[in-house]
Amino acid sequence: DGGLIQALVESCLRGGTGARLVVPDGLDAFTFLFSESAGRAVVAVPRSEEVRFTDMCTVRGLPATRIGVVDGEEINIQGQFSIPLSELRTAHEGTIPGLIA
Repeated sequence: DGGLIQALVESCLRGGTGARLVVPDGLDAFTFLFSESAGRAVVAVPRSEEVRFTDMCTVRGLPATRIGVVDGEEINIQGQFSIPLSELRTAHEGTIPGLIA
């Protein structure tokens, strides 16, 4: 639930590293980040393996689009917004305890 941005937040919080993304040309930022259409996966590969991964997808007929890099201590959507992982972690871990209190 929550589309790409939710998957990204959960992955970044789990891994302890932020990410920088660029909304692909021609796409609406809101739709790109929050659409819940099925059949997509977020994959992080080392830079040294990017070509190999892309080639593997091409051979298998799987579309793959590079949307950003794993980096820093925040989630940054270029030209849109940045949110520190510390703020996201506080919101993520404090929601249920806050509702119960």
